[in-house]
Amino acid sequence: PLVADWSDTELIVIHILSHFQLDLMVYFGRIKKNETGLWVSRDQFERYALPTVMKKIVQAVKELK
Repeated sequence: PLVADWSDTELIVIHILSHFQLDLMVYFGRIKKNETGLWVSRDQFERYALPTVMKKIVQAVKELK
């Protein structure tokens, strides 16, 4: 739904829920500055209330670098 220059990080994050396993393929995208929404840099994510699965993805991406 978002137009971007997408690239595969080749990172898969596994999140276990009560009755199934969720395997998430993580992609990186560059967008134009004029896209609407709240955009936060990677080092600022901790300031926002994110679901556990999103926190897990953020942590895995940080460990790539």
